[in-house]
Amino acid sequence: MTDTPTEHTEGLLRIGEVARMFNLSVGTLRHYEQMGLLDPAHIDPASGYRYYGSRQLSTLNTISHLRVLDLPLAQIREFVTTRDVNLMQRQLAQQQELIERKRRELERVSRKIDNRLTLLHDALNTELDTICAIDAPELRCAVLRERVNPTDAYALEWQIRQLQKG
Repeated sequence: MTDTPTEHTEGLLRIGEVARMFNLSVGTLRHYEQMGLLDPAHIDPASGYRYYGSRQLSTLNTISHLRVLDLPLAQIREFVTTRDVNLMQRQLAQQQELIERKRRELERVSRKIDNRLTLLHDALNTELDTICAIDAPELRCAVLRERVNPTDAYALEWQIRQLQKG
């Protein structure tokens, strides 16, 4: 094996050089190849070395930008193979909707955590065996008209569903 460039590899970069250039692992580049995202410009039949040219670097640049947007590799592959701009617009719009749903869910979870932290803080700072008056925000309450055994999960669930119906 020799490091001397051949007519097939002149002006091309080895897989390790490309990996360093894009701050990726060689394994990631091989994974992209297996998925059909990025084919090397040349594979040396004797050594198995993979070489990449400007076209592959451009494709890898596109892949990197789309990965930052958290697009799945399957969608990226679809775009880099077709270069259909309308497809990319649809995929990005879908991704934006997904991220917006995740953001709302994370905000909901964050509010729950804030509430739980407040409860814990209050519990830690409350004197036991002391009765005191507090101002609390108005709450909606539901009342069960029947006595339900709290250990009977099915009966309790049925009663809750009845309350939810109105």
